[in-house]
Amino acid sequence: MKQVLLSLVLACTTAGGAFAQAQPPKPAPSANQSTEANTSERRAPEPKLANIRLDLIITDQRSGTPPAVKTVTMLIADGALARIRTSGSVLVNGAYRDVVLNVDAFCTIVRDGRIKTNITIEYKPKAADATSEQATVPAINELITVLLEEGKPLTISQSADPVTDRSVKIEAKATVLK
Repeated sequence: MKQVLLSLVLACTTAGGAFAQAQPPKPAPSANQSTEANTSERRAPEPKLANIRLDLIITDQRSGTPPAVKTVTMLIADGALARIRTSGSVLVNGAYRDVVLNVDAFCTIVRDGRIKTNITIEYKPKAADATSEQATVPAINELITVLLEEGKPLTISQSADPVTDRSVKIEAKATVLK
């Protein structure tokens, strides 16, 4: 019985080794496959150990009135996300209306010292005193990706209200703090 069992084990071991050797080797990847493998293995650049100051200036202009200027300043670590939420309620025509200024930003220092910035802005100000604006809820919701040159302001958005003559301009400036 021991001899039969030993013979069976040897036969299985030998057959398994033969099977493993009989498998053809995998073909080498083609030039396109190796490029795709390298692309999929790319990683995001390592953050530089720096903080970035992001200044946003929102200028809300209606004809016949001085512009309303809102400034949002954020300090963001390179490769990180920052979020600011501001809200309240105002009484308009006997009812309360929400006013909102929300900003999300993600900044990364890239080649040439420029700063790639993803900005999401939700801006819902108090309506003006004009009847046409009180009937609507002025609101802006934007998602913008832009390359900023360090220390140089750049107008990243200028929009017009679809109902009134109101326009809103948004300017961004990023500064690397050393």
